[in-house]
Amino acid sequence: MASTMIDDQRSNDESLNSSKVVKFSNLCNLLERISKSQGSTAKQKLMTRFISDWRKTHKEVHANDLPAPTTTTTTTTSATTTETAATGSLSGASPTILQDSFYSILRLLLPQSDRERIAYGLKESKLGKHLVEVLSISKDSDDGKKLLNFRVQKNTRTQKGSDFAEVAYYVLKNRCNDDVTMSIWEINKILDEIAVENGKGKEGQKVIDHRLTYLLRHLSALELKWLIRILLKDLRISLKENSILECFHPDAKDLFDHTSNLFKVAIYLHDPEKRLHEIGLSLFSPFRPMLGERTRADKIEQLIRKKSTNPTAALAEFYIETKYDGDRFQLHRDKDQFMYFSRNGHDYTSVFGPDSNNIGTLTPYIANTFKIDCEKCIIDGEMVIYNRNEKIIHSKGDSFDCKSIQASDSQLQPCFIVFDILMYNDEILTNKPMNERFQYLHKKILEPIEGRIIFSAIKPGTSNQDVINELNLAIEERQEGIVVKDPWSVYKPNVRENGGWYKIKPDYTIGLNDEIDCLIVGGYFGTGRLRAGMLSHFLCCSVVKQANTSEQRNGDDENAGTSTQCKPDVRDYLYYTFCKIGSGYTHKELLDFNNRFANKWKPWTKKTAPSYILCTHEKPDVWIEPSDSCIVQVKATEFMASDKYKCGFTLRFPRLEKFREDKAWHECVTYQELIDLRERNAGKLASRFMEHEANDDFDVNDQGQPTKTLTTKSKTISRQQAKPTVDSRFRGIDQQSVKQTGHFFANLEFCIMEGNEKHAKAELEKLVYENGGTCVQNALAKTHCVITDNPSSIRLRTLIKNKQVDIVHIAWLVRCIEQHNLLPYNLSDLISCTDKTREALNLLYDEYGDAYFMPTNESELREIFNRMTSSKSTLASPASTPSKKLPANKKRRLDEPIPLSQSTIDIDTISNPLDDTAKLRSFINEFENVYFPDESYDYGLFRLFYIYFDQYWTIGDESTQFIDSNHSLIVLESQLHGARIAHKITSDVTHVICAKPKLDDKKLSDRVDVFKKINRERTNKFHVIGYEWIKACIANQRLVKELPYAL
Repeated sequence: MASTMIDDQRSNDESLNSSKVVKFSNLCNLLERISKSQGSTAKQKLMTRFISDWRKTHKEVHANDLPAPTTTTTTTTSATTTETAATGSLSGASPTILQDSFYSILRLLLPQSDRERIAYGLKESKLGKHLVEVLSISKDSDDGKKLLNFRVQKNTRTQKGSDFAEVAYYVLKNRCNDDVTMSIWEINKILDEIAVENGKGKEGQKVIDHRLTYLLRHLSALELKWLIRILLKDLRISLKENSILECFHPDAKDLFDHTSNLFKVAIYLHDPEKRLHEIGLSLFSPFRPMLGERTRADKIEQLIRKKSTNPTAALAEFYIETKYDGDRFQLHRDKDQFMYFSRNGHDYTSVFGPDSNNIGTLTPYIANTFKIDCEKCIIDGEMVIYNRNEKIIHSKGDSFDCKSIQASDSQLQPCFIVFDILMYNDEILTNKPMNERFQYLHKKILEPIEGRIIFSAIKPGTSNQDVINELNLAIEERQEGIVVKDPWSVYKPNVRENGGWYKIKPDYTIGLNDEIDCLIVGGYFGTGRLRAGMLSHFLCCSVVKQANTSEQRNGDDENAGTSTQCKPDVRDYLYYTFCKIGSGYTHKELLDFNNRFANKWKPWTKKTAPSYILCTHEKPDVWIEPSDSCIVQVKATEFMASDKYKCGFTLRFPRLEKFREDKAWHECVTYQELIDLRERNAGKLASRFMEHEANDDFDVNDQGQPTKTLTTKSKTISRQQAKPTVDSRFRGIDQQSVKQTGHFFANLEFCIMEGNEKHAKAELEKLVYENGGTCVQNALAKTHCVITDNPSSIRLRTLIKNKQVDIVHIAWLVRCIEQHNLLPYNLSDLISCTDKTREALNLLYDEYGDAYFMPTNESELREIFNRMTSSKSTLASPASTPSKKLPANKKRRLDEPIPLSQSTIDIDTISNPLDDTAKLRSFINEFENVYFPDESYDYGLFRLFYIYFDQYWTIGDESTQFIDSNHSLIVLESQLHGARIAHKITSDVTHVICAKPKLDDKKLSDRVDVFKKINRERTNKFHVIGYEWIKACIANQRLVKELPYAL
């Protein structure tokens, strides 16, 4: 094959190199054969044979070269002028290899990894328009439609072509000349020109169009197919980057991980017989950084014990760092020269500044912070955006880009958070453990500058509980997550698994993130072998109720968004596009979804687009009537601003959790609900805290004492012993043997303690499974209810005492099954209940158990009279409150509690007298917003808030009051605007307002820390903020976000 690569005219060319004599058609034929081969082994054999033939061709081309001179220069061919900077440290390489290497082909085989060429600026739509224009193809013809709208085609699976390049091949097949070809050198030269001209903006478009026209006239249809894939940087040959590099040289992958430079790989590893026994980092040459392995917070202790290389540690020891939401960067410094590289090896030195004398957004401010002894270094870290006015770090969800900030910006600036060092002067530190690298980092490198360059805070940990506490703290502070690092781990570039770094985010743990139920209204056709011809991505929306709707005309004002009394009409709503999802489902689920809605989709055009589905920049290929669509449950990390969607924001990293078959199309999330969710958690979707299940291995016996569940080891020891068994009355059934027939118990978990004479435990569990529910043998906080007819059971004692779950009679479950619906509890159904259920029952029953709104039969009435008679002796006491038989909404004051009789239900009376007042305030606030929206901010701005002002030296002790006149006035203003003032920190306090401490005011800083500590121990969190928040809300006449004012 080597001879076929060489052009016959090579003898007439004075500057010979292999890229000028190897034809581009040879490379295209190789790629075509690889794409049609099955299995990675067969593909690698073809690639290895091609590289071997190229090496033979290279030897033939340079067989008559003169010996290399003693002094070498690092020149490159004209086609590779852009890598001049990358050749500066290639000492020892021969001039022949520097001028002619496999790099010219390698960058075509790995276009996505070529860092030397900037973007081409060419996508499918632009290439399609150019092909139609140059070849004079009618836009209305079949070929024209294929090129201009290759995704939106009827019966796409019956037509040839799974991606744009293949569609173009079949269109060009009969229009191109197969006798023409070009060399690899010519292809690279034109691609370099296209990349350079694209950087000039509109000025370079004419040159780009001229170069594309030249390529169309001098390449065959097959060569154009592969050139298009090179331009799109996706060859689609099912051969990964690492496999191609290993075919070239066994050490190619490791060298590329350390340098991110294909040119150096081609130069250093030109000879396949020579090995790089020690790969070192070099200044101003980017590498691929070490990555964190994804895991859960409750698995860290086990992972560290299992994988740590610490030879002496008796306990699991690790470091815990905050995971900042920025861009991964590496900083290279040689005295006053700086370079900045991104995670993918892109150079951003021109943005941040090459030295202290040039304009840049970072270098001029940090150049003098490095210590005198530190002349050279390479440090790894995260580039974030710092707000110098508010002194906070912004996340990516705020739609700021640290690479786009201008040096003249008066508020925002880049800040480099350093968490590792790889080189100190000329000493490579990658093989040193992390605890030693930290000594270099914190003692020998630099002095941190707030808002410019700082160290990542490190906390030691030894248990899963330490990790969970830090994760909860990160959730509270709206951080992305945490990173746990093994102190004995070495730095391994581009390694994620088994490296010793573990990243933990709230969305890795089930139940910590809020899921959103979106409605699918649009679809996008996929590409590739598996997804061609089917919809693979979907456009989701939220709904907005229109003012004049059929439901309002029928007088139904309550719950208009999800009314089931009157069938909703599609045009009762507006549909605001919100996000685009394309992951989270299996291929089978995608096929089933496409088959289910195959006849429902309509093309999206200017003429056919419905007026009630509102889009901005992001428009789908096809759309579907909302009433014909379905709801999907979407999970993501956070909200982020975006003008691509009508909502004005979208989700970051959205993925589909499941299809919600149990919900009607109109029960999706509303636009207002999205806004509330976004503002409630400052854009984050992590709203709950993780709890460490410390007693996972324990159960409770009939005496209420913990018993340890047998582990694998203890089971092995006791294998010869007689195994105790559970009585059949208390044994659970196998869920796999039950067929589901209903869904009204979907997503609900029940704990059935035991059955009764009519219904056995197994029978009741079977009924639950048949209707979509699940059963557990030990109740947890998330369990819907415990079902039993034996209130005196020992197992119920702890549950009744803790009041974390409702305990109901079997009759309630039987009644739900008979009526095929999830029914509310009657008072007679309950044995014990939670505080939430108790509050709901207070509104339905009086103190004797008489229902306000439901009919009462004779037997229930007799029981009510008996309770009244039995309570007379108690009511006769002087300290007792007189009984009031009339309904509470008629005679009882709204601020009085409505106690439930202890003889009726085993719960405490209401302990907080403000519960009903809170409901009254909520009602007044809603009333004002609906009927007096323009005046509600005057006296109702803080109506729903219960605020504790830090005005007592001893928290909660009014006798120790201290407060200046300015802050005292703010307290009065907050009361004027509807706030309730708390004098003690109770469970319903929503905000704690403190004076903002100065840098040298340690006493006030300590007080703020005390409030934060109290907040971490609470279930219902409050905001710890400054007095400036009150002023800002009053000045803006609306509630502003608390996060910028957090202390």
